[in-house]
Amino acid sequence: MIGNIVIAIGIAIALAGIAMLVRCIQRASRIRASQFEPGALEAELRRLILMNGAAVGIGFFGLAVMVVGMVV
Repeated sequence: MIGNIVIAIGIAIALAGIAMLVRCIQRASRIRASQFEPGALEAELRRLILMNGAAVGIGFFGLAVMVVGMVV
């Protein structure tokens, strides 16, 4: 019973990470298509890298929660 709840929470967290990754791809496409000055482009890419790392971390955390739910 509790394992199923933990698995569901893990799935929700992992899906949030995947949604953030999709958002990163959309934002990268928008950055590529636009004309930024070099300084502004660097700032946008730094934000994008941070967002991408957070998305991957959240996705892995969700997967870890799902594994814990399967063990429990």
